[in-house]
Amino acid sequence: MKVYTYLVDRNDFTGYAKNVALEGQVLYPGGQSVEDYLAANPGTEAMTEEAFEAFQQAWQNAHYLSDPAAVIDELAFDEALEVLPPLRYTRENGMVSFLMSEFTTGSITTMFAKCDGVCLCKAVDVRRKDTWISPADFDKHRLPTEGFCE
Repeated sequence: MKVYTYLVDRNDFTGYAKNVALEGQVLYPGGQSVEDYLAANPGTEAMTEEAFEAFQQAWQNAHYLSDPAAVIDELAFDEALEVLPPLRYTRENGMVSFLMSEFTTGSITTMFAKCDGVCLCKAVDVRRKDTWISPADFDKHRLPTEGFCE
C-alpha cells in the first residue's frame, strides 16, 4: 500500500495541500525528501491522509457551509434548474428542491429550494443532509401569518 503525505500550510490554506509526497519523496518538483521540503518551506507541515482529510473537511465546513440559506428570486431559481441537469430533484411537503450537478469542491455544491413562492440557495455537503435546506429554513423568510411548506 502506497503511503501519501500531504504538505500543508495551515496559515495559507485554500482547500488544497501545497504539495504531496509518496513514500517520503515530494512529487513536485520530484526527488526532494519531505524533510528537505519542510526545511525550505517554513510554516508547512506534513500530514497523513487521514489527518489531511479531517483538516480539509473542517476548513470546508467553516469556509463553505457556515452561511445560512440566502433568498433568491424565482428567475435565479429557474435559471439554476435549467443550466445543468439537476441532482436529486424532489417535490416533498410543498417544497421543490435540487442540487447543482457542478460541485464547488469535493462534496460541496449548491442546493436550491422553493416553497410558497420563496426561493433559497445554500452551499451544502451532499454527504451530510444536516447541511441541506429544509422547510425550517423558510421560516426565517415568512411572515407570521403565512403557512408552512406542506
